[in-house]
Amino acid sequence: MCPGECPTEPKHRTALSGNNVPVDPNAAAILTALIPKPTLDNGANSFFIGSVTEPLTWRQELIRVDQNLGSKFRLMGRYIHDTYASVDPTVSFVGNPFPSIQTNIGTPGTSL
Repeated sequence: MCPGECPTEPKHRTALSGNNVPVDPNAAAILTALIPKPTLDNGANSFFIGSVTEPLTWRQELIRVDQNLGSKFRLMGRYIHDTYASVDPTVSFVGNPFPSIQTNIGTPGTSL
């Protein structure tokens, strides 16, 4: 007997065998597609072990111009543009239990 309310079959209001709630086949297919299989499966203890190589794109343009306008005047100009794009597999500071959930990061920077 389960503590508290036992799960029941909604149509006939009978207790479910083994107190297990069945999963709809459509929901099971969606969950299987979204959540990958664990890399280490010991039956009741399954774990994701290993790291995934994430793409990283980095590009930087740097232009500098120096001009002497006279014997006492000089002009200097500089332009910098950084582009950084990556995929963060952790989603948060505490880590991500599902490696199929990721965050795309893109951070351009410009200085003139």
